[in-house]
Amino acid sequence: MFMPDARLILLFWIMLGIWMIVVGLGVASIFLRKLHAISKTVASLPTATPAKLNFGQHAAKLSGLAAISNALLVALCIPMLAIQATVNAPISYIPLFCSLGLLAIGLVCGVVALATMGRYGRNGILYRATIGLCANLAASVTLYYFLANVALRKV
Repeated sequence: MFMPDARLILLFWIMLGIWMIVVGLGVASIFLRKLHAISKTVASLPTATPAKLNFGQHAAKLSGLAAISNALLVALCIPMLAIQATVNAPISYIPLFCSLGLLAIGLVCGVVALATMGRYGRNGILYRATIGLCANLAASVTLYYFLANVALRKV
């Protein structure tokens, strides 16, 4: 049975590496040429000015962002609180207060956004504010349910 020498194996890996670099550079140059052609085409198109958002739309967006932040906070803190509950460590109430603050911001901004629909219309406000309010409530209820049923019932 033929056993290759260590130098042959090293030469094989070097050649394979060089071949992969050459192929990679070729593919990259093709990609860059296509990207340059596309960017020339896009640069020649007329640009539209972005629409200005009114106060109601900003409040609705902030309500949604508070909901997303609250959901991330809940998703990151529940495992931490579960670990603290299993090892009988003191429970940290910082996530609870942060979630409560985000809930208040989201609720106030959502209600303000819904209240400004009479002045600015429903466009860009109703959907975002409703989703923001519902998501805020869902994330906060999840955190409070977990705290009440798991973390605070350490026996």
